[in-house]
Amino acid sequence: MGQTFTRYDVTGLESLTPIMRGTGGGIYVLEFADGAQYVGQTVDFVVRMRTHIRGGGRHHDPWRDVVAVSVMNVPLDELDVWERRVIAERRAAGIQLRNKVYNFGFLGPSALDCVVPVSRQQHWATGGGDFGNEQYSQAAQREPGPLPRLLAAEEALGIRDFGGGWTATGVDLVIEALALIISQVVPDAPALEGEYWTLSDFPATSGGRFATLNVGGLELAYFPRQSGFENGLDTVILNLPVGTVLKGPIPDVKRGMRTEFEQAELPSGDPCWAATTHYGLTVTDTVMVSTAGLVSADFGIKAPLRAFALDLMRAGNSSRFARWHSPELARRVYERVVDIAGEQRCV
Repeated sequence: MGQTFTRYDVTGLESLTPIMRGTGGGIYVLEFADGAQYVGQTVDFVVRMRTHIRGGGRHHDPWRDVVAVSVMNVPLDELDVWERRVIAERRAAGIQLRNKVYNFGFLGPSALDCVVPVSRQQHWATGGGDFGNEQYSQAAQREPGPLPRLLAAEEALGIRDFGGGWTATGVDLVIEALALIISQVVPDAPALEGEYWTLSDFPATSGGRFATLNVGGLELAYFPRQSGFENGLDTVILNLPVGTVLKGPIPDVKRGMRTEFEQAELPSGDPCWAATTHYGLTVTDTVMVSTAGLVSADFGIKAPLRAFALDLMRAGNSSRFARWHSPELARRVYERVVDIAGEQRCV
């Protein structure tokens, strides 16, 4: 068999062993009654099909709704390459996939479902959902910890004059922005703190940051110590779903790399600078705006940020960042959430 798929209609079959016997290994595609598909690789089609149909192991519960199977033999040392390629092709064709690997934003079961029910996730992502301010009040009242380095950093304590009688320190701006983002973007934030999202306090990453908000396995927002603007305004970098700001074909960006920032426009029509970044987990629109602008204007990005945060948490927890999490910085952010609870401001 060449590098093309052979498709088998398996509707109603209790076992796929008879048609898989002798086919060896390679790439396969399962088609389900609801129109979804699953792309996989194996060195033994018989064993893998048995796992899918009967369930077991670390994969999933039994799949009883398989209606067709397509198989393609490829060299075993090229399985990863071909699996990624077929997944990308199916995604580009608009097919819903049950895959988790190479399929960011998958629709299958997630560990997050045990913490935040799917119905509440969906309500939150579509602009509803109210996890209440009481949890923030309780979290703000927990016993204080060691002073965050951010609050003692000389470059963060200087007063910024924005005109019109409005002044603020760098610390004020960072905490204000984090309060808005965490309370409006991360569902059930106090309950998920340290597991599905973390705050890094004054990390040395990439030349130094005031703070980084990590959600799932990716940095959702971070505050560089060096301004990204010629006028020296404090800067916040946000990662948004690809296509939110930058339109047109996605640039060919290597894993771990970012394109040059270019002038772009936020959903609200406000100007920004944006680039495309390949994080490995997913490709993002990386947006740079002034921190003061974020806390004083409605940029119209709450909806895509909410959906993106949920996808990140559904894809995995924040365990890789957990050792750098600052509970005290988070507590101080909760205090600010409580203070502005009556204000109607959106990111």
